[in-house]
Amino acid sequence: MIEPKSRLSVSVRMIRVLRSKRIRLAFATLIVSVLVLAIPELEAIQDEMMMLITALLLAFVSDSVRVARNGTGTTSEESIDEEV
Repeated sequence: MIEPKSRLSVSVRMIRVLRSKRIRLAFATLIVSVLVLAIPELEAIQDEMMMLITALLLAFVSDSVRVARNGTGTTSEESIDEEV
């Protein structure tokens, strides 16, 4: 039986999965494809939507990693200095 201390929370597991570039690209492709299927007029800007959604996913994941590393939603001046 696994000890409770060695178990990872669901959020930590999700962050680890989302850190993969392949997974982020797959999510972005899925989102854009569903949008284009729902609204065919968006096909003209499909490439731009792909870039935008990929950039948003990158920002979301990097922010989530920082929050998980610090343990809180706020950053201290020390952690900001370490990131730069």
